[in-house]
Amino acid sequence: MDDRGFVREFEQLKTWRAARRLRYTVFRLTRQRVVDQDRGLRSQVRNAALSAMANVAEGFEKAGNAEMLQFLRVAKGSAGELRSHAYAALDSEMLTTAGFEHLRGACLDTSRLIAGFIRYLKATELKGSRHAPPTRKAVREVRLGHKAYEVNGATMRCLTRMTGCASHSMPTYEPGARALNSVP
Repeated sequence: MDDRGFVREFEQLKTWRAARRLRYTVFRLTRQRVVDQDRGLRSQVRNAALSAMANVAEGFEKAGNAEMLQFLRVAKGSAGELRSHAYAALDSEMLTTAGFEHLRGACLDTSRLIAGFIRYLKATELKGSRHAPPTRKAVREVRLGHKAYEVNGATMRCLTRMTGCASHSMPTYEPGARALNSVP
């Protein structure tokens, strides 16, 4: 997290770490010789676990809440798919009851964390880094003739005292006004 408490990398997300633990659990359980007999199911189980982890990361990197929510829903769906595959593996006697319960619990924990993150994103006013207020580094002062402006992307705010410039479309410099040397 940065100095303002914001997560800057997907590795810092609890949801991603839970999905990573889920993937580890799946790969550990599917190394067993009995599971190796059904390569199709093993592949499906491993892909679902990897998908849950990857979709949390990919959604985070998109940098907007709408896209993040979409990828979180896919990740939650992958955790559900994996839980369903766990039942198939139990029914086929490819997983022990203990292995099944462990995998099912990991799937439920991951799904709950993802669902909680989805609820948080829907409720928050923060809209992702694409919509976040700019950092101080993005703000700079520009001088155009006798006028000083604070420039921030496409927004310009006049820093000198003007007269007759309510809309700043035709500003005129007021003699004696002092231009600001730095951005506040």
